[in-house]
Amino acid sequence: MKNELLEKQKAEQEKKERILDDQRVRDAMDMKGKLGEDSAKNIIMSTYSMDLRLNVEREDKIPPATLFLGIGSDPNPNAE
Repeated sequence: MKNELLEKQKAEQEKKERILDDQRVRDAMDMKGKLGEDSAKNIIMSTYSMDLRLNVEREDKIPPATLFLGIGSDPNPNAE
């Protein structure tokens, strides 16, 4: 019984890892289509376009979270 549960848990973990790896590959191919050779860089600088309706700048070509970690931003600036 215990071995069956451990095997089931291991199989589920491996499935999650395969799904994540597959998603990373698809995201990498998508980024290569959007950015070309720049998709392989370690640091990709943001580009912005003006949203005329709200009169604010919005980020263009946002990389997927499965491939890149955003730095330099504070999602909760009012936290202590």
